[in-house]
Amino acid sequence: MDVVETKLPHLTAEPIVESFSPFAPIEQLARTLFMKGRSAANEITIAVISKLNTAKKEEEVQLAGRLYSERTEQESELYIWANNPKTWSGVLDQISKNCTVVISEAIAMNENASRSTLRRLAHHVSPRVRAAITENARAPFEVLSLLCKDEHPDVRFKMAENPHVPRSLLTELTIDDNPYVAFRARSTLNRLDQDASHLSNLVDNNASCSPSLY
Repeated sequence: MDVVETKLPHLTAEPIVESFSPFAPIEQLARTLFMKGRSAANEITIAVISKLNTAKKEEEVQLAGRLYSERTEQESELYIWANNPKTWSGVLDQISKNCTVVISEAIAMNENASRSTLRRLAHHVSPRVRAAITENARAPFEVLSLLCKDEHPDVRFKMAENPHVPRSLLTELTIDDNPYVAFRARSTLNRLDQDASHLSNLVDNNASCSPSLY
């Protein structure tokens, strides 16, 4: 029971380095089936039981499957709240204090999340959550500045490819130690310059084609 009880709560969490012995394939299956509720739990239970021989182990896995089913149903509801742009910021803050990486990502991108919530998530252990904040149009500059120096290159790369990130931060990323991040930031700035130039030309052309009032 120990292996099942200690590992099943992490089936929807971010992938871990250590093996999920003896159920490594099951961990991947569980992540794939995340948010499918009871059917997911049933499939996981069947898959694990097929690898076991003893009646005791089968009973233990069935119990774990029922517990996982209840947990996924609860998290399905939390995921809906986390994604809803009308969810009150106070509710998002409470959910974010004890939830999976997937739900934390959704909250990080929710424009209704408060500054304090985003500041806390900017220190989340998962780089996926920290990177998700950079996609939030209402993320405060102070948080984005912090993430601009994040230790994980994936977070900085996510910022570098986002044209809505403040230009000053994109400029800072052009000299990033990671060449991929620096190149992406330069590409984003070039694209912004091209778009601005194109818009300026359109305005000038429209002005020259407008009939004179005199």
